[in-house]
Amino acid sequence: MLTGDLLLLFLFPISVYAALFVVYAFTIPDRPAPATTDQFALSAVFRLLVFNPREHRDFALVWLGRFLMQVGLTFLSTYQLYFLLDRLGLVPEEAGQQLAFVGGIGILVTTSFAIVGGILSDRLKRRKVFIYLSTALSATGLIIMAFAGGIPLFATAVVFILAAAGLFGSVDLALASDVIPDSAEAGRWMGIYYVANTTSSAIAPIFAPVILLIGGGKNYTALFLVGAVVALGASLSAWRIRAVR
Repeated sequence: MLTGDLLLLFLFPISVYAALFVVYAFTIPDRPAPATTDQFALSAVFRLLVFNPREHRDFALVWLGRFLMQVGLTFLSTYQLYFLLDRLGLVPEEAGQQLAFVGGIGILVTTSFAIVGGILSDRLKRRKVFIYLSTALSATGLIIMAFAGGIPLFATAVVFILAAAGLFGSVDLALASDVIPDSAEAGRWMGIYYVANTTSSAIAPIFAPVILLIGGGKNYTALFLVGAVVALGASLSAWRIRAVR
């Protein structure tokens, strides 16, 4: 079972965000969307998620960057428990405690980097430099994870990666909104953007076992090094975007 201190560390940020949500819900006015009688076939919904990447090059590059970054993050989220069990030799109870401890810290780190990164990006009117920084943080964390042999390095790696996730998440969302091809259909284009999340989360666990089998199985070094290289690909796609600095 989790110790009292670990449980408190895990629940405190959740309670803070829950309280903030309640304040938001009762103070921010919300108008209902206008009623519509339009009907869409399921096939039409899927057609709306398809676009020509050559015609909308910058948006396609943002989509690709989101996909690549999410693949690296999925390697961590899917296999960190198995990493603790297989490489570090923890029993399930100990592994759960460590994940709760690091996860509690990670919530604060992710939120802080998302808020600060988003504010700085807007004030400096720069997007790419924050994407470069977030991918560097992610790659650094994944490389540390690849060679981690104990809890301190594991925790350090996770904090790096979660910081990258927060920074990338806020700035990349702003970057996507900057290059939306048609602001009148912003909902459609943001829906396409978020498909990168679901697609990567579905594909990454399919290829991860193949990588783990390199050298005989449970090769976490190879898994996280591949994740680092893939995450760095997001910086390359951002570099090729023309419309935004």
